[in-house]
Amino acid sequence: GEKLEDNIRLIGACNPYRIRKENIERYGLTREDDEDDKYVYKVEQLPQSLLYYVFSFGALQDENEKKYIKSIIQKLFNEKENNLHDYTTEAISKCHQFLRKSFGNDPSVVSLREIARFTKCVEFFQDYFLKKDNFLNDNKKSQYSLNDETKKTYKIKSIICSIYLCYYIRLTNEEKRGNFENELQEILLQIANAYCDDDDLENTTGNLYSKIRYKKLADELRLKNFERFSDLLKIEEEFLFKQIELDKSIVKTEILKEILFLLFFAVVTKIPFIIVGQPGIGKRLSSQLICNS
Repeated sequence: GEKLEDNIRLIGACNPYRIRKENIERYGLTREDDEDDKYVYKVEQLPQSLLYYVFSFGALQDENEKKYIKSIIQKLFNEKENNLHDYTTEAISKCHQFLRKSFGNDPSVVSLREIARFTKCVEFFQDYFLKKDNFLNDNKKSQYSLNDETKKTYKIKSIICSIYLCYYIRLTNEEKRGNFENELQEILLQIANAYCDDDDLENTTGNLYSKIRYKKLADELRLKNFERFSDLLKIEEEFLFKQIELDKSIVKTEILKEILFLLFFAVVTKIPFIIVGQPGIGKRLSSQLICNS
């Protein structure tokens, strides 16, 4: 009931009507006969009196989105990590383009929220790798030696694992995941070699880990027969899986390992997510195992 100051103006943001494309995966979360399901998201019609004031700005263009990405993730990098900052920005931008293309060029498949989640994910992994090394070295009295080289290795692994956890895992079949790997291989190699001098970056052949010129990271991955960048995340899924007591009747599948790690990540970071899948893949089982552990 109080009059607003004369210099106050009211603004609002409204979602547009956008028809869902026929070939978009629906994840089985909506009813086929739901009238509102033909839209990408539920929208209410604006009053006629407001239509005069509506301005449509369309979707965010790739180059502008890249600027937002670079700005949002800036806090993860120091002034000496410009190359790593640029490569990570490029990798996230490629992920957004790939996912939109994979889901029928739908611009709403990914948004700037993914980048905020990515930064949380990187911070989680850097803490996780330190605690994991302390655990493996049984070094409870004194902290694991955290020199510059170890810190750099943690950061590279954290960025690559975060890319896979935020984007790769959302792809629902092996063909799309394989295409994702191929699309990002070159930029992920640049991330892996971001701390190397230019003189060290001559072309190499052979296994993927032989193309990584950052010695500490290459040595670590060579010991584990590293073949693809997604193996970095699979190594952590396997490690977590081994820490959980399983009944002998439980079938140990790759998808169960994936869900368990996602749940573990979600609990620690308090980031919600939805598991969608057919009966029997381990949705309920994985939550029980995490709770019991």
